[in-house]
Amino acid sequence: MTQICVIYFTMMFHTLCMDYIRHPEFLAKVGENIRRLRTEKGISQQELSYITEISRNQIGRIERGEINCGLSTLYELSKGLNIPVYKFFEPL
Repeated sequence: MTQICVIYFTMMFHTLCMDYIRHPEFLAKVGENIRRLRTEKGISQQELSYITEISRNQIGRIERGEINCGLSTLYELSKGLNIPVYKFFEPL
């Protein structure tokens, strides 16, 4: 029963959070750019996680546009990919 409650709460929390994300199209586009740039460099999410010390799950959620990450996270990702941060925003 506890597992069912946890699963239900997790699903409801995720749904509610997705409803309150501002500008989901923007987050999705930035995430697509990060994923494209990462794959062009031949780096897996796991490798980028190791380089940046950002969890692989969080990287995946950023790439899917599910979370609104902070500037410091974008900066760490740009350092890990060895590219300037502004590349994440091109072309929007």
